[in-house]
Order: sequence, then C-alpha cells, then structure tokens
Amino acid sequence: MFRRGFPRTRPTVSCRRHPSEVAARSGRLTSAPRVLRDARAQAAPAQEARKIEYLINAVQSLHGATFIRNGVGYDGAAAAAHLRLKWRTAGSRVTIAEEFIQRCATRSVISGLPYTIRFADGHEVTSERFLHQKLREWETPSPTP
Repeated sequence: MFRRGFPRTRPTVSCRRHPSEVAARSGRLTSAPRVLRDARAQAAPAQEARKIEYLINAVQSLHGATFIRNGVGYDGAAAAAHLRLKWRTAGSRVTIAEEFIQRCATRSVISGLPYTIRFADGHEVTSERFLHQKLREWETPSPTP
C-alpha cells in the first residue's frame, strides 16, 4: 500500500510471526522447551543433584522447626519449595551442592539477611551451618556392621 507523496523505495516486510514464535509467546509449547528451561536438570551432574535434593529434603522434613526468611517463619514444605525455586533460577551457576548452599540456601538476595532455622526446643542455627552439617553426613560413609 502506498502513502500519498511517498514513493515505495523498500520492499514491504511481513509483520507476521513464525508459528513457533507465536506458540512461544502464547505459552502453547511442548514439554521439550520446558525441560530446557529447567536448568538444574542440565547443570548439576546426577550425583550432585541427588546431594542437593537430599539437602532440600532435610529442610522439608524438619518437623516442629521454622525456617526463617526475611524475618518471616515458614514450615519445611514452604522452605523447600523456595529453595527449589532458587535452585531452578540459579541455573548453570549451581553445579555442586556447595554452590547450592552458598548461592541459594544461605541468605536472602533481596534483604541480605541470613536464613535461619528455629528448632522446636527454641535454639536457632543458620541454614548454612545446618546444610553443611547435612552435607557432611551425606559425604561421610556410614559404618558397616
């Protein structure tokens, strides 16, 4: 289409999007790209991923304890969900359990406050200390009878 007074000097460019781009923008994607976005599936070697899951499950299984993040207490399930979200968000920056502890499970990115765990008996410990202890338990071979 020509505008009055303006000669056509360039070929027209189609404004239509490729079908895959339209599908991506609308959220109608197959599961394959979602797997690619799940960076933890690619980033962490299998053994390290098992260690990280062990650490998260250790937090999740704390009965009677409160996970304190930014001054607000959460139960184990909510804390585990948050740690999994941070792990997923960290992507390839977290490949081993030690990096997970340092980058995802130690402190709030927003406030900088350390995460703490308040046990049923009232004593508190930083999540970093708790998770390092759990990591040592994982890495220390249990004595065979």
